[in-house]
Amino acid sequence: MPVPGHEHRRNLALVGALAVIGCLCVYLQWWWSHVSLDISVYWEAGTRMRLGGADLYAPSVDPANHVGYYIYPPFFSVLFAPLTWLPRWAGYATWTLAQLALMFATLEGGRRIAGIQHRRNLALFLLAALCGALWMNLVEGQVNLLVAALVCWGWLWIENGRTLRGALLLAAAIHVKVIPIVLLPVLIMQGRFKAAAATLALCAALWLAPLVFAIPAEGIERGLERNVTLTREYAGAVAAPRVKAQDTGSLGGIRAPNNGLPATWQRWFGHGGRISAALPDQAPLIASLPLPVARFGGLALAALLGLVALAAARLRNTDPLDRAMAAGLALMAAMFGNLLFWPHHMCASVILLAPLYARISGTRWALAIPGALFVLAWMPIGEQVEALAWMGAWGTPTLVFLALWGLCLWITLFHPRLRAGADGLYSAPHEETRGNPAA
Repeated sequence: MPVPGHEHRRNLALVGALAVIGCLCVYLQWWWSHVSLDISVYWEAGTRMRLGGADLYAPSVDPANHVGYYIYPPFFSVLFAPLTWLPRWAGYATWTLAQLALMFATLEGGRRIAGIQHRRNLALFLLAALCGALWMNLVEGQVNLLVAALVCWGWLWIENGRTLRGALLLAAAIHVKVIPIVLLPVLIMQGRFKAAAATLALCAALWLAPLVFAIPAEGIERGLERNVTLTREYAGAVAAPRVKAQDTGSLGGIRAPNNGLPATWQRWFGHGGRISAALPDQAPLIASLPLPVARFGGLALAALLGLVALAAARLRNTDPLDRAMAAGLALMAAMFGNLLFWPHHMCASVILLAPLYARISGTRWALAIPGALFVLAWMPIGEQVEALAWMGAWGTPTLVFLALWGLCLWITLFHPRLRAGADGLYSAPHEETRGNPAA
């Protein structure tokens, strides 16, 4: 029988939560309407896709878009397009609600991957550890929470034997942002060939998603041609310049808070380029290395991290926590190697941090990690303070992310007994979801 006082407090909490969500929806749609951020790019791309996909990667003509052109694969514009049928303010408010729903979905997916019984403990750890990333994602209306939710639930369902369902979500994550494609070799190294093959096949199927709008707008034959053209445009206008020439000048360049290893390496050893949006100084901060080394050295380090992550996936593939941490290590290595690694991209690291918490709950690490991330990674976002701008320029966020990656690798490979079993937080991974069709 429910206690009346408890029921009253729950009702008040529900009303308060709904009020906060309502205020956030009103504020963010107003903020996004007055400050041009990434969501204005999504809106223009979604509108173009809704009209058939023509000029998806062309320069912006939307007066509200001061950010630049669309740089994701076509699939995300297909997902976003239905919002553009709404008035802009209503579409923005709906995207706010979607962001909050995706945040809760990501936290719950991480909890189930880690086998944590108590939602609150893990949620507090993740919210504290990723506070800067989550905040920047909300402020800019970014897409990273969608990627994080797709990766977490896709991985969870594959672990629970729902291979096709999980593979569909991983394929969708790959089409939203290409980086999750590194999970394919992880699945192969772990001997899960069926899941890898299903993910690859569903990637091919989702490639046809733009036909939903292209065929009604242009007919079957020209719609099919449009789909091929979109892929060519993405490869030629977005992917090729970034991969071949390590060129991000039109997308923010090497300046902080770009935390990728290529950007940080070029701030240390490059040949010019602003080190921060808040500072006038130019690279190098340390010394200029030969141009090929300066340009590709950071990428080579990230590739090495990726190979180590794949080795961990092969060596430690019997325990669900180890498998998830190996996937998270590979995903973070890919983020390190990306030419653009902004703070909000760390939202996708939930697949690594959730099983990490299962290993360290009840120890000092559970407090030290969020504290270190807050001071060294999230405080430098405040570039208006010169000392914080210099921290970002020197790469303290990159260094603390690398330290976190190294700690997770050490735990995965050597199984130190860090977790405290007496606190009752840890359960066998997935015991809550195993055999539960509603999970």
